Amino acid sequence: MWDLGLPEGWKMLVTGCEGDPLIDRQVDLVKDTFTQGFYHGSEIIDPLKTKKFLLLVRKLISHFKGNVFVKL
Repeated sequence: MWDLGLPEGWKMLVTGCEGDPLIDRQVDLVKDTFTQGFYHGSEIIDPLKTKKFLLLVRKLISHFKGNVFVKL
């Protein structure tokens, strides 16, 4: 079944909230960063968390495309 997934070494962004059963299963895939204190929608409501989230997205996109034109 894993042959149908992404090849080994690919980067992807997984976001979610602790306590969400669907996300709890995805934790096994994550190797990089876990951030405490987030809750569903917190990256939309809290400007500081929005900035942190956009930096994560920017880091992922820049891995593939070089420069990213997202002004923070």
